Amino acid sequence: MLYLDAAASTRPHPDLLARLAGYAQLPHANPSSVHPWGMTQKKELDWARRDLARLFSVPLEGIVFCGSGTEADNLAIKGTLVRGAKNLGRFLTSPLEHKAVTECAAWYQDRGGPVDWVRIHPKTGQVDPEDLKAKLTAETRLVSIGQVNGETGTTQDLKALGQLIKAQNPKTLFHSDGVQGLGKLKPELGLWGVDLYSVSGHKVHGVWGGAALVLTRPLLLEPLLHGGGQEGGLRSGTENVPACLGLSWAADWAEAHRQDHWQAVQAWGDRFWLTAKGLMPSLRRLETGFQVPHILSLQVPGLLGEVWLHHLAARGILASQGSACQARSKKLSLALKALGLTDEEIRGTIRLSLSPLELTQEPEPAAQQLVQAAQAALGKVDRFVQTTFQL
Repeated sequence: MLYLDAAASTRPHPDLLARLAGYAQLPHANPSSVHPWGMTQKKELDWARRDLARLFSVPLEGIVFCGSGTEADNLAIKGTLVRGAKNLGRFLTSPLEHKAVTECAAWYQDRGGPVDWVRIHPKTGQVDPEDLKAKLTAETRLVSIGQVNGETGTTQDLKALGQLIKAQNPKTLFHSDGVQGLGKLKPELGLWGVDLYSVSGHKVHGVWGGAALVLTRPLLLEPLLHGGGQEGGLRSGTENVPACLGLSWAADWAEAHRQDHWQAVQAWGDRFWLTAKGLMPSLRRLETGFQVPHILSLQVPGLLGEVWLHHLAARGILASQGSACQARSKKLSLALKALGLTDEEIRGTIRLSLSPLELTQEPEPAAQQLVQAAQAALGKVDRFVQTTFQL
């Protein structure tokens, strides 16, 4: 099988599993316990926190471990909007965001909170800075703009947006979902002016259940969970130490190999696209000019993406239709709609997301299988395509 769904999840790195196998030999205990076994676990947790704080250049208390990127987004957004709120502050976000963000916006609106949606430039897929500036007010408490869109790979200029936000109102907090940016773009939170940044380990060959909300400075947030007061009182509950270790290890590994991975993925993707386009001229690729090479959004006129995916899976290629959270929803992608795609085009779009550890086949035969799957779904057969490459 060729796994091209890395934006949804990745397999744990073998070296990380070896590290965790060693950890599993340590005495089991709660890291909050004060006896020697508990202190052993706390040392492991402290190591993970120190490593992440170093990577993101934030204080130790700026690392708040969570169970998922979704939880980190919720803590950032709800924790900011609800904390000590005598008056409901304005929340500004975009239709490109992950459902963890857009559903928080819907939740806030349902409770009477004012939400503003910034316009997206349909050609570049980026936030319109003039529209953002126009919608920023003295009452804007939080802005949430994701670093990399998980459906199209489009990047946002966080530095420019951060400067604009702080120039308009220094008290407005800036949150960015960095789940798809980790390991792809250099983390420079201080330079960007970001106050809160969400990350998740399983997107970069960590383990499931390891995520964090990164705070660049001390902030008063309303916790989602109440109890023992772990994570500085922001996230009660016994910490998942192996998942935290996995996040820390994977984030460090992904950053260390970031440039090499970018080049490898870009080279594979370019060869794949050129081959597929040559075999099927009607094939389309969503290109904005501001994208990471790890995500390819493709469509063929008249072809339903869901049908295409079934034919791909039958040929040993696993891909998806947008984010995993969106896949089981019948609602059309807000991100693709913001880019000006018609309903038919949205339903026809599939996403190939690449990790160098998963590219186990050469791109040319994989491109042949992509085209064969599309032609089978359309009820067409091209003898040339069938015989050009062999898997």
